[in-house]
Amino acid sequence: MTVRSTIAAFLMMLAPVWAVAQTATPVAQAFEHYEAIRVVLAGDGMETVSTHAKALVPFAGQIAGTAAQAAAERVAAAKAIDRAREEFAALSAALVPKFLDARLPGVHAFLCPMKKASWAQRTDTMANPYYGKAMLACGSEIKGTR
Repeated sequence: MTVRSTIAAFLMMLAPVWAVAQTATPVAQAFEHYEAIRVVLAGDGMETVSTHAKALVPFAGQIAGTAAQAAAERVAAAKAIDRAREEFAALSAALVPKFLDARLPGVHAFLCPMKKASWAQRTDTMANPYYGKAMLACGSEIKGTR
């Protein structure tokens, strides 16, 4: 794959996020960046975590306060996946209740019993961001999120 096609593929992947950002509420915009981070962590990657976490910072602060904003900043600064996952747990603690309160369409919340941390995601097919591919289906859906 050439550099040009790689960049084009990356920009096409981000297009839905940018489109939503033009018209969505702050909670919905926050969720788009949060979900992008979760997908990458669940796949054992770090590729776009910092980019989306940086974009999430102002929304996190706006909808859930300074603790959420600081957590998003720590996710953005994380260099190692273990650290990013640890900070994602703190971020999730602040944001998941806001996502659920907003009743965003198609959003489901789960709890990882090993990490004792929740997360939200767009589909009901569990994809645990805390243990990734090693334990992708570890967790249970939080009642009332369907």
